[in-house]
Amino acid sequence: MSQYIGVDIGGTKVDVALYALDDDAYQPLERERFQSKSVQGIEEILHGFMQKYQVACAKVSIGVAGVVTPDLGKVTNLPWQVEAARLSSMGFDSVLLINDMTAVCASIPLLTSDDLHVLQQGQSNNGEIKAILAPGTGLGEGFLIHNETLYYPKGTEGGHTDFAPTDQEQQELLSWLADHSEETISYENICAGPAIATLFDFYCRSGVAPAEKTLSAIAQSKDRTPAIVEAAQSGMCDASTRALDLFLRVLGREAANLVMKMYATGGLYLGGGILPRLVGNWSFEPFLTAFHHQSTMQALMQETPVRIITRKDAALLGAACYGRNHFLQQR
Repeated sequence: MSQYIGVDIGGTKVDVALYALDDDAYQPLERERFQSKSVQGIEEILHGFMQKYQVACAKVSIGVAGVVTPDLGKVTNLPWQVEAARLSSMGFDSVLLINDMTAVCASIPLLTSDDLHVLQQGQSNNGEIKAILAPGTGLGEGFLIHNETLYYPKGTEGGHTDFAPTDQEQQELLSWLADHSEETISYENICAGPAIATLFDFYCRSGVAPAEKTLSAIAQSKDRTPAIVEAAQSGMCDASTRALDLFLRVLGREAANLVMKMYATGGLYLGGGILPRLVGNWSFEPFLTAFHHQSTMQALMQETPVRIITRKDAALLGAACYGRNHFLQQR
């Protein structure tokens, strides 16, 4: 039985799975998750995985959270490089490197209603372009183009475009961020997971008092963001509540930007690890209000279906799907 390995490399975790090449349902034969910062690189992960499960596999498809060429993937939020040549030296005769958002985009046609939470029904249609926005460790953006016979998924680096404030508060935020950074302030600086802690700091330093319980939880946590989100959901910390709402408002504006630039009549899909955790626990009204706040294109915003991807392994699924299609064409 011909087999291949699918990999999703994120800034926080790495998912690895073994698949049968003739299985178009993408059921993993073996699967494992690694914490990104606990290993030295992808070679260590693949060597351990193949040894543990006694896999003799010659094909691997890897989604990389960063800039990717056919020969090299540079992980944005890790000191890693994924080199096709080094993987080939491990015995792989076919190494496919793709952007992690290309992988997420590739998963969209495989998702069912159970994998999605409808945020806005819109006017459902089979528009040829779907937009994908995914706040996680970073801010991923991409699109999926569909014609009568084929899907073409493509990740971009749109999350690194310049942040554009839309009101006085956001102007003040931009000025505050610029005072503390020598680099251009991007949407990723506002709309990725770590940015929630930054927005919390902004409000605290603007005179919005945080709850003592929140400060205590933050002090005991390695990752401040979950503590801040939990404090917001408790309703007992104004700084946390305002940080989460601002995060959603700016994300809603960038989502509108993406839909307009792509003319994504096929819908907007929201991925990443943050938003699924908010479903049922937080109002998405700040996101939708900002998404609709577009005077010249309001009808497009209201007609666009908006769905949150709740399936946790969408990027791994997409890497497997993209890889399988590639490997079958090589036969």
